[in-house]
Amino acid sequence: MSSSTGMIGIDLKKGDRVDITRPLVRFIRGAFPEKVEDIMVGIEDLSKMRDSSLTPEKSEKGVDSLLRYYLQLTSMDSKLPINENQIHITFTWYDAFYKDSVFSGKRGSQSNSLFERSAILFNMGALSSQIAAAQNLDTDDGLKIAAKYFQVASGAFSHLRDKMVPMLQKIPTPDLSIEVLSSLTLLMQAQAQECIYHKAVADKMKEKVTCRLAASGMDLYSEAYKAMSNVNMKGSSWDKWTATCLAKQNYLGGLAEYYQSVNAKASNAIGEELSRLKEADKCLTDAVKQSSGNFECK
Repeated sequence: MSSSTGMIGIDLKKGDRVDITRPLVRFIRGAFPEKVEDIMVGIEDLSKMRDSSLTPEKSEKGVDSLLRYYLQLTSMDSKLPINENQIHITFTWYDAFYKDSVFSGKRGSQSNSLFERSAILFNMGALSSQIAAAQNLDTDDGLKIAAKYFQVASGAFSHLRDKMVPMLQKIPTPDLSIEVLSSLTLLMQAQAQECIYHKAVADKMKEKVTCRLAASGMDLYSEAYKAMSNVNMKGSSWDKWTATCLAKQNYLGGLAEYYQSVNAKASNAIGEELSRLKEADKCLTDAVKQSSGNFECK
């Protein structure tokens, strides 16, 4: 988590190394004997992609390398089916939210391409969130990059939730549960919206615009808070992140009330102005308490 902005980056899943070359070559020799030599170069490249996916670079290049491996696995799935009955490769990945998961048993092992692709897509979302959370939000480029990568992360987690995890025979690790992925999707959307709000303020947009963006961010953090509150992830950073969502909800809600007071003042609606200012003060005071110093309410 960024100490000044409270933006949250998700840890990557860790995975075990596995030999994918021999099982693939064995299957190809039986099914496509005439194509073994032609396919070998592709198999070697795939093995290198797999190895590099375990420790991706924390950059756009790292996200792209994960995407290439993910797409390659997807494209070969129909002709080179990795499963219990055909090409038997057991993939092992550990839960992202428990740093001691290697020892605590929070790991999943399955012999199918869908699980491998799910883990890779999760890490694409996690890595994108880390890139976003590391940006300097006091700069124009930092806000743009952060908003972009939080949106990429949200898309990865939502695709996992809607299209991939429901097809798994069982949920291998808690981080791939529907509830967790829904929470992460909303959290990333909220953080992207907050960046867009800060960009509007930096660009000196009209109060009506910044008010609408702040209110939208408040709504998204509210949804994220509700979703995260229903997930039991004791022993991880989850509870701290949930509290941060509540603080951000009040922070952006207070700002929205302040902008509404400015609009009320311009319309000579003194009563509404004072009421909005009072509510803004309450929300921002609550946000400061709830943030526990995890981000600056400014």
